[in-house]
Amino acid sequence: MKQRPPLKMDKCIEFTNKKFSEGLNLAKMLRNYEYQFLCEETSKIFSN
Repeated sequence: MKQRPPLKMDKCIEFTNKKFSEGLNLAKMLRNYEYQFLCEETSKIFSN
């Protein structure tokens, strides 16, 4: 079975915004490097 490719950034942002959308817009609050870290952490969760 082929390994799934890592999540694309836009998918990560979409997922993150859904998860934390209760009164927060993380896209506006977080800097890019923080988003990148969050995306990497999210990707780890999905790849398990």
